[in-house]
Amino acid sequence: MASLAKSLITPGYKVEDGENYDDILIRADKALSYLRDRDEKTLVVVSHEHFIRTLVARVLLGSELDSVRLRQFYNHISIENTGITVLHFREAFEQPADWRLWSFNDHAHFI
Repeated sequence: MASLAKSLITPGYKVEDGENYDDILIRADKALSYLRDRDEKTLVVVSHEHFIRTLVARVLLGSELDSVRLRQFYNHISIENTGITVLHFREAFEQPADWRLWSFNDHAHFI
């Protein structure tokens, strides 16, 4: 496994000054909090594949997300460039308000 890829799924492991597992989870949590607290009804956010997959993993797994589950998520969930992923912060039946995955890596805009 390449060192950079390893740093994104291994707690405490860091390649020079690059972002690592600990950094990307902190950034994902901050991003979700920041977006949740915005007044706008709709926002467009552009990002790269590792961060999008980390955001989605955090939304789906919440506090159960750890390095093993993130590695499994990265290994089993593919993402292509220019795909559209939609997350909603809203209430759901019998659940408190939270993030919901609406669509993942949609490419219908190419059809």
